[in-house]
Amino acid sequence: MKHFKDIKSFEDLKNQFKALARKNHPDAGGDPEVMKAINGEYDQLFPIWKYKYNVTAPEPTKETADSTRSEFYTAYGWKGSKHDWSRSTKEVASLIRTYVKEIYPTYKFSIRYSHASMCSEIHIELKEAPHGLYKNYDELTKDDINNIHRQLRANHLFNKDSWFDHELKTAILEAWDKSDFYKVYNDGTSAVIEDVNREVNSYNYNDCDAMTDYFHVDFYYFGCKVSSDFKVVEKTARINNASSQTKTEACKEIESIDNNCTYDIAEDTDTRDNSKIWVVKVVEKLDREEYIKVNQYMKSIGGYYSRFKHGFIFKSNPIELLNSDLSSKPEAEEYIRTETPPEEPKEKVKPIIEYDIMEDKSPFDNKKVIYIVKVKNELSKQEFAEVKRELAKIQGYHSSLKDGFIFKYDPTEKLIV
Repeated sequence: MKHFKDIKSFEDLKNQFKALARKNHPDAGGDPEVMKAINGEYDQLFPIWKYKYNVTAPEPTKETADSTRSEFYTAYGWKGSKHDWSRSTKEVASLIRTYVKEIYPTYKFSIRYSHASMCSEIHIELKEAPHGLYKNYDELTKDDINNIHRQLRANHLFNKDSWFDHELKTAILEAWDKSDFYKVYNDGTSAVIEDVNREVNSYNYNDCDAMTDYFHVDFYYFGCKVSSDFKVVEKTARINNASSQTKTEACKEIESIDNNCTYDIAEDTDTRDNSKIWVVKVVEKLDREEYIKVNQYMKSIGGYYSRFKHGFIFKSNPIELLNSDLSSKPEAEEYIRTETPPEEPKEKVKPIIEYDIMEDKSPFDNKKVIYIVKVKNELSKQEFAEVKRELAKIQGYHSSLKDGFIFKYDPTEKLIV
């Protein structure tokens, strides 16, 4: 055999096919002829190893080569590694929201789902990022320039048979002024979009064939798009730095205000004189005491609160001030001197979460066993969100129908009861 090597068992045969299919299937960019040869070898080997397995197995398998193919790559699509028919599209969208919030806290996505008579869809748009989307001309690779050149020729924007480099550059820059269609995502944008697409597809199943069954899919997904109202918003992520022993207790308090908050920083225009301003908004919801502290800190670095803008106004970009060491700034030192040193902060004790774990039957297939995990504690909205994020990491998802978190396996060992 050319493709299957050193097969040790029936399960090893299927695992090798899975690896080969993922690498060589045409839907994954592979060669159709290579995939055809792999399928031929698999069809020959499958009955041999199935017979060997059934001789000693306590319960003989009724699998066929075709049935196992549908678990890996099918003739027209794929099955994601996290796919589960009992999971609704709404629940998948919720898992994706949790994922992008944890992995990309300085980005903002719109994640929606919709239903039609025979299908459902997930739509994702990138609305905000801490950097621009596209490469500038000097960052373009030779392949990028060639691809743009082909697009320009196809749309009759550059039809010369011979040219100088500066002529093509001029045509590209003029095309960019007309449409973003000709622009190229920079490496940061490409990496984020590809990762989000990969995560969504890991929950999907797609075996659509336009000639026989166009709807054999869990949900339709057309990739992460960039929103028409996309904007660059500089954000400072949460930083939990240890306080220096040489700093005063008051300085520690100010640092906790800055470092434990997440800020949205957006460029704006002063409506009174059309001058440029920056609006800083605190992402977290603050109580009165926390707001007073943040307000005092913003004043100490030159900002003031605007009810009209619902944020703190600065005349210059404050990102460096928000990220810098406060103890080195005279404004902060003056503020420290006027403050009464606070009491020694008490370390917050994370509550112990208790769970009830019950075995149940899947509402979609009575033969399948599922496990319902219910939280026994009374949780605040913030505490519940934290629990939801933690359980999502171990493949649990919340079901309002079951009023608990659903697992496809017994999660007892992974939970702190």
